[in-house]
Amino acid sequence: MSDFLVAEEEARFTKNLSNVEGTETDSVKLICEVSKPSADVTWYKGDQELPEGGRYDQIVDGKRRILLIQDLKMDDAGEYNCRLSPSIKTSGNLRINGTKFVFSMIYPYTTKNIHYKF
Repeated sequence: MSDFLVAEEEARFTKNLSNVEGTETDSVKLICEVSKPSADVTWYKGDQELPEGGRYDQIVDGKRRILLIQDLKMDDAGEYNCRLSPSIKTSGNLRINGTKFVFSMIYPYTTKNIHYKF
């Protein structure tokens, strides 16, 4: 009787992260897909591992892996990556659009109102 060594196929990404845009104070989802529902991933911003909880919600939905970032801030912009291992990862960039606001000024002694848009 011979012994067979069955190597389990290593998990891989079947759908990579895409670049996403968000607006300050809103939320965004970064989504990728893995080949195995049981695969564990780790989320990073640049080389910094992201904590679970707070404004970051790490969601497992079948083979989909989702990073939900809530209450976006300008310094959330940058490259995010999802890693199955140090060498198996997918990356995407998050761009933050600043909050748009309008203010008006009334100049004394004139009848002109001037509106500024940013």
